[in-house]
Parts: sequence; structure tokens; C-alpha cells
Amino acid sequence: MNSIGIRIEFSPAKWPENLKSARAGKLMVWNLGYSAASPDGRPSFDLASATHKGGQNLSRFDNKRFNEIYQRIRVIPHGPEREQLFFEGKRLLSVYVPYKYHIHRILTDLAWPWVIGYRRPPYWRDWWPYIDIDAGEQAKAISA
Repeated sequence: MNSIGIRIEFSPAKWPENLKSARAGKLMVWNLGYSAASPDGRPSFDLASATHKGGQNLSRFDNKRFNEIYQRIRVIPHGPEREQLFFEGKRLLSVYVPYKYHIHRILTDLAWPWVIGYRRPPYWRDWWPYIDIDAGEQAKAISA
């Protein structure tokens, strides 16, 4: 960066201090991971809503049209009009880029044939209470 005339000062800190600084608008760049936690897209729009500045909206993005879309999405039922608003909101986020998404996770699951009921739930992590073991199938596989 020196060779192209850009001065950078790095300030290493523990994660909680970085989060506090990000919420206060004191970080220019920070790298985080994010996963959708709901089948609805509205919580993902929290990241860019002006009502969430200082909270989920770490970029402190504030765009009048996006905020109107966000408020409208919160109150209308699922349907074509809401889908169109999501499309327009995503377009605005693609133009202004308050966040740069650059990694997409790929997950692979392996399960033994004797595990009953396992499937990866898309929106929660507590899946283990819903599985069981078929002891007969397990015994057959082990003895084979």
C-alpha cells in the first residue's frame, strides 16, 4: 500500500471490542460471517435498514428508498408485491454495496444407514432431538 500512496493503520483488538467499534461506526473494514436464520428474507434486510444502525446494520447504510421498502416488507403479507419489493431492495444493495458477500458455504452431511430421521434443517441448529438409531440395522451393518 505504501508504494501506491495509501497509508493503513491496523488496530488489532479482541472480537467484542471490534463489535463495539463496528456498532459505533468506528471501523472502516471488518470481515464477518453471516448465515440466514429464517426462511423469510426480511431479517437479512435488517443488516441494511437504517432502523438497525448501531445494531445489526454495522455498515450504517441509510438509503431512503431501501428504508421505505424495508418498512413496507415488514407489514405486507407474502405474495407477488412483497417479492417485487425484495427484488428491488436486493438491487439497491447490489448498487450501493454496504456489504460485500464473497464466500458461500457448502456443507456436506454424512449419515450411517441406521440413523433415522436425519435431515439438515435449513434454519436452525438443534436437529439432534429429532433423530434415532435403528439398532437392528446398526447390528446388521456392524456384523457384516
